[in-house]
Amino acid sequence: MVKKTRLSGLVMDLRQGESITLGHNIKIHFLEKSGRITRVRIAAPLDVRISKESIKGEDSHHETQGQAL
Repeated sequence: MVKKTRLSGLVMDLRQGESITLGHNIKIHFLEKSGRITRVRIAAPLDVRISKESIKGEDSHHETQGQAL
């Protein structure tokens, strides 16, 4: 039997140049916004999986693990 992971969430507004810290070693940097696209940089240890998931039927899906972005 698989144990479900409890998740927490937070919605916030960011300005260009601000960042979010998750835990003590993962950071999301808000680089720029153009139209509906927001560019972020994610900094995490090499053993942390970083993935992008499609929402609302979008076809794009990209996953990387341990690569410098």
